[in-house]
Amino acid sequence: MRGDGAGVDAAGAVADGAAGAPAQQALDRPETRVDRAADTELVAMFGACHSARDRLVVLLVSRVGLRRGQAAGLRRSDMYLLPDSRALGCD
Repeated sequence: MRGDGAGVDAAGAVADGAAGAPAQQALDRPETRVDRAADTELVAMFGACHSARDRLVVLLVSRVGLRRGQAAGLRRSDMYLLPDSRALGCD
């Protein structure tokens, strides 16, 4: 480790954000419109599903915004299917 507090990896390269290095800024990206499936397209996808599980995955990915891996990794214990969630401390 160098005496100036900069982070150095095993190869001797100074790590990002080390002393004297400028802080990384977020890139300015043009705002792009997200291409969502139309309701008629979702109805067609639901019609192609063979089980309630498949329809749930289509719903979670298309409308809730979960990624495929997040939807696939959900367990029943992750969900609280209550008519009112105030008992869990939610407003």
